[in-house]
Amino acid sequence: MTELMDNELIEIRKEEKSEILNFFDDTSVFITGTTGFLGRLILEKLLRACKGIKRIYVLIRAKKGKSIQQRYEDLFDLVIYDGLKRKDPRIFDKVVLIEGDCILPNMGMSEQNQQIILNDVNCVFHCAAIVRFDETLRAYAYANVRATRDLLLLAKSMRNLK
Repeated sequence: MTELMDNELIEIRKEEKSEILNFFDDTSVFITGTTGFLGRLILEKLLRACKGIKRIYVLIRAKKGKSIQQRYEDLFDLVIYDGLKRKDPRIFDKVVLIEGDCILPNMGMSEQNQQIILNDVNCVFHCAAIVRFDETLRAYAYANVRATRDLLLLAKSMRNLK
C-alpha cells in the first residue's frame, strides 16, 4: 500500500512540473558559445532548474593562451555559478567538455566528438557568434554563418533530436 502511495506521489509531482522541466528530463543538451553571455546564462539555468537533465555538452575553444580546460574551469569560477556550487557541487558532473572552434569547418570538432553528439544529444542551443567588430569578414562568415549551417547539418543527423 505504501509503495502504491509513493508511486502516486511521484506521478503527481511529475504532473506539477512544467512542460519545460518535463521536456528536459533524461535529456542531453549541446551548447555552443557557453563562455559567452547568453551561453553561460542558459547553462546555469539548465543546471539549476532542470534537475532531471542527463548531460550537457559544451563546445569550448582555446583562446588567448588559455587551454580549453582552463577556460572550462574559469567558466565555473564566475559568480553566476556560486549558488549551484554551494547547493550541489556535484551538479557540474553533468557538464561534458567538447573541444571545438566555430571558425573551423564542422565547428572544429573531432570525428569522435561528432559521433558522441550525434548519438546522445536531444536538444541544441547555438549561442556561439562573433559579436566584436575587430575580426575579418571571413572570420564573421565562418563563425556566424558556416558554423550555424554545420550545426544544422549535424542536428539533422542526430538520432534522438527532440
